[in-house]
Amino acid sequence: MILHAAGNRVSRVKDGVVTTWVNDAEYRLTGQEKSGQAATFVYDNAGNLTEGYGLITILSPKEVVPDDGDEDRA
Repeated sequence: MILHAAGNRVSRVKDGVVTTWVNDAEYRLTGQEKSGQAATFVYDNAGNLTEGYGLITILSPKEVVPDDGDEDRA
C-alpha cells in the first residue's frame, strides 16, 4: 500500500487488482478507482459528505463507506 505524506491511502495492489484513492486539499476522500470502476464523493462547504456514487454502500445520509478492496462485489 502506498500512503500520501499525510497518511491517506493513495494506491494498493492486492491479488493483482489495483485500487487508487484521490483526496482533496482538505485530505477528504473524493475518489476511488478499482478495476476500471470509479466512485466519487462530494462534500458541502462545511465539509459534510453529501453525495457518493460508484463502488460504495450508502448506510445513511451522513455515512458512506468506500469499498476498501477486500471484498469482491457482484
